[in-house]
Amino acid sequence: MTRRLPYKSIAERWGYAKPWRGPQWLFPLAGGITEAAALLLNKPAPPTRDFIRIGMASYVSNTDRMKAELLPELAYPSLQSGLSLL
Repeated sequence: MTRRLPYKSIAERWGYAKPWRGPQWLFPLAGGITEAAALLLNKPAPPTRDFIRIGMASYVSNTDRMKAELLPELAYPSLQSGLSLL
């Protein structure tokens, strides 16, 4: 499941347009502007380019153990079944 799938699914469920997807170059630029503003204002910067770089990385993991041990106990084992709560 990608990070944007829950937002897209919720928007579809409530009848909204799918969320806008910013271009990849925009996020490091926003982080750099935030860091520069924090430096000029002599304030600590919130999550910056390093965190943005981490968040933009693709992560893949093996979910076999989770499916075998945890999934049978979940009340809502999938996003679609959990959307019924909304």
